[in-house]
Amino acid sequence: MDAWQPVWEAVTHTKDCAVQVLKFLINAGKTPADTTEADLQSWHKLVTENGPVKDRMLPATADRILVRLRGRIRRSGQKHLFPHLDLKSKRGSSYRKKKNDWAPGIRAEIENLVATRAPSHLPGRDHKKVLRPASIKCAVNSLSAIYGCLEDRLDLGPFESLAEMLTTTNLCKAIDWLGQRGLLRQGVHRILDSILALASQLPNLDCS
Repeated sequence: MDAWQPVWEAVTHTKDCAVQVLKFLINAGKTPADTTEADLQSWHKLVTENGPVKDRMLPATADRILVRLRGRIRRSGQKHLFPHLDLKSKRGSSYRKKKNDWAPGIRAEIENLVATRAPSHLPGRDHKKVLRPASIKCAVNSLSAIYGCLEDRLDLGPFESLAEMLTTTNLCKAIDWLGQRGLLRQGVHRILDSILALASQLPNLDCS
């Protein structure tokens, strides 16, 4: 425990309770000097897959805890104690599809939908048909999340249009994938509302 004391003090009050990772390492007989990336992944697997069902956490939550741990060790000047760890931020790559990677047809459709729902499109139009910039941004983020999930994570597609991508089956698959990983922080209804706000005429999507 003496070897862990400075690290323990550095992570005790982290928002995501990074101290639980230290408890796991100490119980496994590890010291900072011999802790490896494999040890951190063993903790991750334990708390997301192998531990008691009632105590399991979502993978996204475990990822955030490891990010906090690495950051606290790095900022507290304890990096030299962990020669076998890469203490750079290990944030997972975004699951959203980057705009530069969108198919031309989908990019054009989304840009057109955004333009026709923006306040500047038709001055004086019914305010109920206009979306605030923040709402438009949320909707585009939702679309890019579904897009990236389907093509890059679930290996579906490639898609050339929103109608082809946003079928009822595809949307359910994407929401299941995002939900299982704790990536729907604002709830399923928010992502559905966002999509329908921009794209209300999708022939392959059951909106009932």
